[in-house]
Amino acid sequence: MKRIGIAFLALLLLLSSLPLAGRAAEPMKIYGGEVFGTYEDVLTLPVRVQGNSGLMGYSLELSYDASVFAPVAVKRGEAWGSGLFDHNLGSATGTLRVVWSATEPCYADDVLFTVDFAV
Repeated sequence: MKRIGIAFLALLLLLSSLPLAGRAAEPMKIYGGEVFGTYEDVLTLPVRVQGNSGLMGYSLELSYDASVFAPVAVKRGEAWGSGLFDHNLGSATGTLRVVWSATEPCYADDVLFTVDFAV
């Protein structure tokens, strides 16, 4: 019995020292896409996530120049259909807060939400 216990312990130590297969985890990145337009255009800014390891919620604040841009709509991304989604569109100037929360994680590398800005 003592030999089996020692052999098991040695095997366990050997296995724990081996590197795990797979790639190293990359940090999650949240970023806005590039948009271009001219005066009197409505620009749609997609806010995306990359390297998502499972989000159950977010609270993001966007700052913008209110003398140039006016947010007119905020829409959640298709992959984030379940859960609570809200924003403060119309209640603040120069900042826009967008929040989402759910009871199950979402693993999508996709558009979190879009914001339409009038120029």
